[in-house]
Amino acid sequence: EPSPGNRYRFKGRYNSESAMFSLKCRPGLPDATTLDTERIRTVLILLSQNVCLIKDQDDPHNNFYPRFNLMDTTSFQYLHDEHWKNTLR
Repeated sequence: EPSPGNRYRFKGRYNSESAMFSLKCRPGLPDATTLDTERIRTVLILLSQNVCLIKDQDDPHNNFYPRFNLMDTTSFQYLHDEHWKNTLR
């Protein structure tokens, strides 16, 4: 769903890996559809893991923490601003 700053976020019921893993295909769907659904789930989980900073639960508007191995994410690799890359290292 859209959020401020032309960004997107997962809807509340899909905002965790465990929620994504718990989604099941409807019975009776063709195998190809089930396989496609599994691929989509995998990509969505990878996307949800591709973050550099994690919001502080107590003060999510002002405090963020660097994610473990943030330099391995594609989000970090595609930062164009070297200042931000150096700050996050």
